[in-house]
Amino acid sequence: MHKRQIAVIIAILAMLLVVTASASAQATGQAFHTVARGETLNSISRLYGVSVQAISAANGISNPNRIYVGQVLRIPSPSQPAPPTTPPPSSTTSHVVRPGDTLARIAATYGTTVQAISAANNITNPNRIYVGQVLVIPRQPVIFTYVVQQGDNLTRIALRFGTTVNAILSYNNIQHPSLIFPGQVLLIPVYS
Repeated sequence: MHKRQIAVIIAILAMLLVVTASASAQATGQAFHTVARGETLNSISRLYGVSVQAISAANGISNPNRIYVGQVLRIPSPSQPAPPTTPPPSSTTSHVVRPGDTLARIAATYGTTVQAISAANNITNPNRIYVGQVLVIPRQPVIFTYVVQQGDNLTRIALRFGTTVNAILSYNNIQHPSLIFPGQVLLIPVYS
């Protein structure tokens, strides 16, 4: 055999290996990611919506701070949360000011900020609230990342996470709900 024939056979075998690995990854819901300069397991985990621990376990990584440029990582499929049993909550709630309340205490109770409550209620002086005053409390969403799978649509994804299609459209600057595709990474806002 000539060197050229051997090189062609090796190239064909390499392509078969890649195709087989890709088909296997698709069948198991896994993906592969090649580490680029500046990436960390944390940034990669956010990109795919998979925990650092899951990526570490799938790749036998004992120290998540030790990955290198060019390293190919197996990305396990993100876990799918169960569909909600109640309708998604709205992005605001209300609070009636009680004796001893301060905006700081109210903000801490609801997991938001004094600035967010002040802005939502047109309060210019955060030290001037009164007993009986009804405040609108903006709720801060928890943001999940989700990798769109074959057959997904925004309605199904919204139901899965307990949020709304409009919230997903807004957070991802998507103009039309049908313009999503497999492999696309979406930000999913979920209000607690």
